[in-house]
Amino acid sequence: GIAVLIQRRPGVLSGGEAQRAELLRTVSGGGRLLLLDEPFAAQNQDGCRRIDELLEQECQAGRSVLLALHQTDSERETLALAEH
Repeated sequence: GIAVLIQRRPGVLSGGEAQRAELLRTVSGGGRLLLLDEPFAAQNQDGCRRIDELLEQECQAGRSVLLALHQTDSERETLALAEH
């Protein structure tokens, strides 16, 4: 999962992996609101799925998540609106 990324050296991470590691660091910081700008940018399909799962877990835990998206993936938009 995403948590494995924080155990690796930053220099060996791909751009998408580095972005997911940064997202995990942000999520672990606490707070009731996550404000994320383009969290799916530079992600392959597997990376997007992992981020979707992480954000869904955060919502189920009672955290609010606000996403700024510039893509038209209707399923992701529906999830974002339904969960918040």
